Amino acid sequence: MLRPFLRWAGGKQRLVKDILNYIPQEFRAGTYFEPFLGGGSVFWALKPSKAHLSDLNAHLIQCYKKIKKNPKLFLSLARAHKKASSKEYYYKIRDEYNANISKNTMAQAARFYYLNRSSFNGIYRVNQKGHYNVPYDAEKNISIPKLKELKEYSACLDNAILTAGSFRDIIPEVCAGDFVYLDPPYPPLNDTAYFSHYTKDRFDKDDQKEVAEFAGKLADKGANVLISNADTAKIRELYSDSKWKLEELSVTRVISCKAKRTKVKELLIFNYTPESPKTE
Repeated sequence: MLRPFLRWAGGKQRLVKDILNYIPQEFRAGTYFEPFLGGGSVFWALKPSKAHLSDLNAHLIQCYKKIKKNPKLFLSLARAHKKASSKEYYYKIRDEYNANISKNTMAQAARFYYLNRSSFNGIYRVNQKGHYNVPYDAEKNISIPKLKELKEYSACLDNAILTAGSFRDIIPEVCAGDFVYLDPPYPPLNDTAYFSHYTKDRFDKDDQKEVAEFAGKLADKGANVLISNADTAKIRELYSDSKWKLEELSVTRVISCKAKRTKVKELLIFNYTPESPKTE
């Protein structure tokens, strides 16, 4: 399996092997959709032959597009950032990134990657102006894939359409038999949880309700839908319709701005018969 090369709060790297037990049978017959892409753990693990990947975070999508287009140039810029890295350098690049927030250049994509790899806890957090404001992580060792690995990521993305936008935008594109994986920002487990702050528009309980209604529409179209979410009473209520099956998973998460890690329960919600659980 390919592993994500970006750090992303709420990412599924610790759960991806469990999630693979709940993939629909013959999912490759249709198109794979992932409209809350983030770090893309499930996509990289599955490497589908046809995919439509999207996220509301346009900077994330641009980073993937630049790696898809020219992994060698991207790597040279990322290595230059790593070589120069320090606390002072981090804040210099953060200022440059915010000053160029509307640009879709290779240099901006490399800044995005450097900030992601050297920031506190892999968070992408912005203020109401849309400016990235995550502090430096002095203890973080910056890891950069080798060129061979980046070329493999690029080849994977060759089979994918990449778009920046809302999850709502994919409804006209999804057909019966397609596989849609939804991993929305989770509802906060406490007052200091920050998983929803990945764009300037916060993700709230009304958005969770809309995701559930959206998933129902996809299921009604005949799509195979898999949803990851927090195991809360409200989420269980949103997916109480008989079309949904629920499975509990346990994972260690960072749940506060103090980087406290704790075991929490998550849910997998789906409307199909999954593949037999893997035993490796």
